[in-house]
Amino acid sequence: MANSNKLQRLIALTGGIGSGKTQVSDYIETKGIPVADADRIVHQLLKEDTALKNLIIESFGPTVLSAEQEIDRKQLAHIIFDSEEKRKTLESWIHPRVREAFLKFRKAHPEAQILIEVIPLLFESKLENMYSEVWLVSAPEVHVLQRLQSHRHFTLEEAQSRIKNQLSLQEKQSRLLQHPNGYCIQNNGSLAQLYQQVDNRL
Repeated sequence: MANSNKLQRLIALTGGIGSGKTQVSDYIETKGIPVADADRIVHQLLKEDTALKNLIIESFGPTVLSAEQEIDRKQLAHIIFDSEEKRKTLESWIHPRVREAFLKFRKAHPEAQILIEVIPLLFESKLENMYSEVWLVSAPEVHVLQRLQSHRHFTLEEAQSRIKNQLSLQEKQSRLLQHPNGYCIQNNGSLAQLYQQVDNRL
């Protein structure tokens, strides 16, 4: 997945659940910088990729469908969260499709000086060395818990469980330090302070 345009900055934006990646990527988009978000790509795939939808329904049962006969992402998340085998199966179907979407994204913007790819599981998938820069959005756990409960309507127990089920912030920061162009964005203050950190790197 390495980029052939040596003058182009290919930046991976990552961070734990509820850290504020979307706030950062939305702000970057307002500057006219192309952004591809793995979560958005997956959301689109679940709606439009008939072959993928059929695989999911056949493997995980009709309970993954909403009343509108769409894949219920929250229900699907519950299923794979409780089973590592099912999670790996789903990832084996989704990850190649996401990689293909990223390649199309890059080909669509050959002249852009900066490209941003938002990848929540960057470190878990060991993809950080495929990028010229890695930006990690970091937020205090108390803020993350509040965000997950207020924005995603998780219970406190669900939010704590999701946080524990991912690579720890300390491990991500350690991996970030090993990257030649790793940068940590601290999301522990105002939006203005968050955006200023982004501006300092663009």
